Amino acid sequence: MKLREAISVYLQAIQGEVSSKTHIWYTYKLRSLGETLGEKDIESVTADDLRHWRASLMARKERWSGHPYRETRKGALSPHTINGYIRACRRLFRWLNTEDYISANPALKLKSIRTPDEEPKAAAEEDIRCMLQTARATSARDYALLCFLVDTGARAGGVVSLTLDRLDLERRRALVIEKSQKRERVRRVFFTEETRQALEEWLAVRPEAESDHVFLGVHGKPLSVSGLYHVLKRLAKKAGIKGRFNPHSMRHAFARRALKQGADLATVSQLMGHSSVEVTVRFYARWADDELSELHDRYSPLKGLLDKKEESK
Repeated sequence: MKLREAISVYLQAIQGEVSSKTHIWYTYKLRSLGETLGEKDIESVTADDLRHWRASLMARKERWSGHPYRETRKGALSPHTINGYIRACRRLFRWLNTEDYISANPALKLKSIRTPDEEPKAAAEEDIRCMLQTARATSARDYALLCFLVDTGARAGGVVSLTLDRLDLERRRALVIEKSQKRERVRRVFFTEETRQALEEWLAVRPEAESDHVFLGVHGKPLSVSGLYHVLKRLAKKAGIKGRFNPHSMRHAFARRALKQGADLATVSQLMGHSSVEVTVRFYARWADDELSELHDRYSPLKGLLDKKEESK
């Protein structure tokens, strides 16, 4: 069997097992693999072949080439994007090996590329405060939506898919359905009294609708992830925000604020719904130099030792 045909068989096999968006993601990511190595027999594909394909991705000068929804743009692929291609390739060959299409898995030796250290991706606390003030003055729905997003650290999909039966105002908690590691899972999130009051105010004026979703969009239909983004974009523009305001930056802000306030990594990891503490450390416990300086001043043992010396006099 040629690799191009094997990719087609794999995509057909996972249809219905993954969401339509995930299926599109795999289709797009594996397309370049088929274009580069598609005429090779799957048993003859080697780790060196896959490394050659990886090198071709690193040499690209265009982004979104052949994407079903995005326009092609000039520019190299980011390391994170390339690693997405590599994950799709590994999944393909693991499946081919498990299903006995191949006797050995060449992708086991295909390593991800190194990603550079990045600045924190959290929305600034002052920007969030301004957006909250703007939302409170303009829309009960937008204010409740932003409060819930900021207060729970929930993913965008979990926020917009929240239904009335999964919202417990009395105990200030909710069950959200989120996608993590390409799988949907239900987890419990918690919120403060301020968010409970904001939700009550919104539900008191929420229009009657066929949908039982908490947050409604146009014509009483459930708010979509893109709709959530546009709500935040509108609030940011009205509040004069120039920094990050997207839903995931609010999730980053939740984790970083909790850590700054002294919460331990295990607690933050559980509140975020991470599979391990390592995920929290890798993506959220990242600090800019000024923040590290502030934290150092707060936690340096020297300060405590000097304080004790002064007390003993």
